[in-house]
Amino acid sequence: MKNIKISNSKKMLKKAKKVIPLASQTFSKSYKLFDENFFPLFAKEGTNQFIKDIDGNIFLDFVNGLGSVSIGYSIKKIDDKIKKSMDKGITFSLSHPLEHEVSKKLIQIIPSAEMVRFGKNGTDANSAAIRLARYYTGRDYIAVCGYHGWQDWYIGSTSMNGGIPNDVKKYTDTFKFNDIKSLKKLFTKKKYAAVILEPVSIDLPSKKFLKELKDLCKKEKVVLIFDEICTGFRVSLGGFQKAFKIKPDLSTFGKAMANGYPISAIVGSKKIMKYMDKIFYSGTFGGETLSLEACKQTIDYLKKNNSIKKNINKGKLLMKEFNILSDKFNLNKYIELSGHPSWPFLKIKNVNDKKKIKIKTFFMQEYILNNILFIGTFNINASHTIKDIKNLIKVSSKIFEKLNKNINNLNKIIITKVPKPLFQVRK
Repeated sequence: MKNIKISNSKKMLKKAKKVIPLASQTFSKSYKLFDENFFPLFAKEGTNQFIKDIDGNIFLDFVNGLGSVSIGYSIKKIDDKIKKSMDKGITFSLSHPLEHEVSKKLIQIIPSAEMVRFGKNGTDANSAAIRLARYYTGRDYIAVCGYHGWQDWYIGSTSMNGGIPNDVKKYTDTFKFNDIKSLKKLFTKKKYAAVILEPVSIDLPSKKFLKELKDLCKKEKVVLIFDEICTGFRVSLGGFQKAFKIKPDLSTFGKAMANGYPISAIVGSKKIMKYMDKIFYSGTFGGETLSLEACKQTIDYLKKNNSIKKNINKGKLLMKEFNILSDKFNLNKYIELSGHPSWPFLKIKNVNDKKKIKIKTFFMQEYILNNILFIGTFNINASHTIKDIKNLIKVSSKIFEKLNKNINNLNKIIITKVPKPLFQVRK
């Protein structure tokens, strides 16, 4: 395995399995995704765009805390200011003025934001948005498109629905991205409280789809919710809605909004948000000041350094060169980089699910052997350089060359265990 050492990782995994179910807090960081006999599983530290594991391997990281690290690891200018806040305390017995200060910042940059409430992760914010929409409309049914967290109301609509009562599952229906007919069909059968979707998926949305979506929700008096957990502070500072000029009723943000610190937000119009006191959405750590300060510093850094525009330009270069390689090696029928350039997806098409996961595994395998961490999307942050992108393209060229010769015999070139996918919601 070249210079990839995993002896310490294997020892830690053995110990972790004894006390932690899954040996991780997150499916996407666990041995369910990464072959424990091939991939590193435990991080030690991170610096800028690099992550070091407990065996001392250093990887160019395009996972970035599942998209939460928007600037980079251990950014001194930011961390020094956060530490000053930490010295004063983190969680208090009263609300803190930072809650107001950061709320005002979000209202200034997010088009749909007239009022703000905080949480700790995307599931918090999305579940609050759904509960609020149900209260506001007096309806129960929800239409979903994308990934929206682990709570019953959503995850019951996926194949990972263990432990969810059937009576809960019946209230959530799925529709297809960029397919307004699939949503209209749902609307002929039930009255919905909300439509929630990730506004960018593996593909960009069509303008026609978005206009028809908003018009349909308005006509049917359905609350339109944009789940911007992944797109916020990435597609633009004000999210997808700012860049593409379409305003939902409610929006949810998280991940990249605090460069890895745990915080999320539900924002929206006053006419709906004013009813937040009629539903129960309350948490001990919702106003925790360390993450609020991190959010404040992240917004200021991204603004001052024009980071998002620079990230998009890096992504455009990556997508252009990657897709040129796909053409060059006659693999464009099967592989392309798609989506938004701030968050490009490895799109594998025209093959069955079994072959799809094999191709993805091969990319993961070859990247890790070249000290690049990747799990299906390239989450670009402000620390990545053009040199990093060119290095990634150089490695990708070798992968395409090898894949071209073995596309019909993938078992010959895959030397790691192929994982079983949990569920697929972005198609």
